[in-house]
Amino acid sequence: MIFVGTSGYQFDDWIGEVYPENIKSKELLNYYWMHYGFNTVELNFTYYTLPSYRSIVTILRKLPHNFYISVKLYGKITHEKNLEYLDKFLENTKILMEENRLIGYLAQFPFSFMKTKENILFVNLIAEKVPRLFVEFRHASWISFDSEKFEIVTIDQPKLPNFYPFIIKAKKFLYVRLHGRNKNWFKHDVKTRYNYNYSTNEMIKIWETIKKFRGDKAIYFNNCFKGKALKNALLFRKLVGGEKIDIFQ
Repeated sequence: MIFVGTSGYQFDDWIGEVYPENIKSKELLNYYWMHYGFNTVELNFTYYTLPSYRSIVTILRKLPHNFYISVKLYGKITHEKNLEYLDKFLENTKILMEENRLIGYLAQFPFSFMKTKENILFVNLIAEKVPRLFVEFRHASWISFDSEKFEIVTIDQPKLPNFYPFIIKAKKFLYVRLHGRNKNWFKHDVKTRYNYNYSTNEMIKIWETIKKFRGDKAIYFNNCFKGKALKNALLFRKLVGGEKIDIFQ
């Protein structure tokens, strides 16, 4: 099975680019799957705020039964190393697993999170509690690290000093995040650093690598600036021979 989607779906600068000008915020998710036919999305609002059970149920009820979700862990957990929020986070999102709609939980760590004994211990503490855990490292110090407790995310990001490279370490499920290759990463703010449009040839080369993995795959485009992630995801799906979800199944 191949899942193709974007990291998030609700961005102001997508309106007028990939969403109609007059669309309402509550209509965005329906438009995302119904108009474009994606079969997955990576929820990233859960990074900025602790999601309520009600908010997750509301999202789930808007989607067809063959649409799957990945959930990004709350930023206070991964970026501030505060595990006090973890149990509540899992409690409020467990319905996704109960209804078999969860691809997995994403623990995305910042570039500053380097491989140390302390950080290895912290990641393992998360892994002990979180099922279907996918961990994203952005610092190259983690290249030699491996684990049987979780899957390591394959990422594409700018080729800059000490940036984690595009390598596959997945064992059973390949989780890919494409951040773009903006070489001015540190000169731009957290929004414009994702301003990158993948060329057709770049996406073909990415697919040539990841298609060798035998197992399910989820590919999320995170170059979200002005809808480029969604535009790239559509073309990528076409290149790999993917189909829109059948909403009538």
